[in-house]
Amino acid sequence: NEHWARRRSDPRFLGWLHAIHREVRSECPLLWLDHPSMPKILNFAYQIDPNWSLLGIAKCGSTTFDRELGGKYPKYGAKDELPTKGAIAVIRHPVERILSYYRDFRVRLGAFPTNHAIPVGISPIEGLDAFCKALIATPDELRDPHFCSYGRYTACAEIVHYVALEKLSATWPKGLPIPFNPDKKHRSTEKDGVRPSPEVEEALAEAFYADVLLWEEAVAKAEEDE
Repeated sequence: NEHWARRRSDPRFLGWLHAIHREVRSECPLLWLDHPSMPKILNFAYQIDPNWSLLGIAKCGSTTFDRELGGKYPKYGAKDELPTKGAIAVIRHPVERILSYYRDFRVRLGAFPTNHAIPVGISPIEGLDAFCKALIATPDELRDPHFCSYGRYTACAEIVHYVALEKLSATWPKGLPIPFNPDKKHRSTEKDGVRPSPEVEEALAEAFYADVLLWEEAVAKAEEDE
């Protein structure tokens, strides 16, 4: 409602809510263990083949996939086991993924959702460099699924095939039909042009170096095949 919308945009209210969450986190550590950002995530998955499931990875086209595959393929959620040995993980460059999150919430909506920001230990209204530095300093198991490592998602599968969102058709498994329109444009906030300082961006890439390598290998494989 209108009242709640005004409260959510009030920095004083967000600061108060942030302080309450920090107090709960420090006073009730066992309760905090129940936070959704724990190791091994199954956000959602669609079984698109007897041998393959498509993982829904936050900020990697998952909203589009969920919308296009819903009702057409069996869907599995956080409390389920992955139904196949193989998993297709659509990923993007990790720095761009994190920047997309920041642009979506901080730039477009005005603040981070409190439950996303608190595990990183920052105010929901912090700036980009402060957000990135706090994210770098936070253990991966405490990061929200919107910006945790890809390994947290793929830990549920025995075999993983990585697909680069930027080169989706070229990196998709050979011989397996793509169950959605690969040319569909994903909503982008890149026109906002928000980026961290060069030093912070470099540190961010180093902090997510394993994910950078996964993305680079997927892109390089596609370029070889071309």
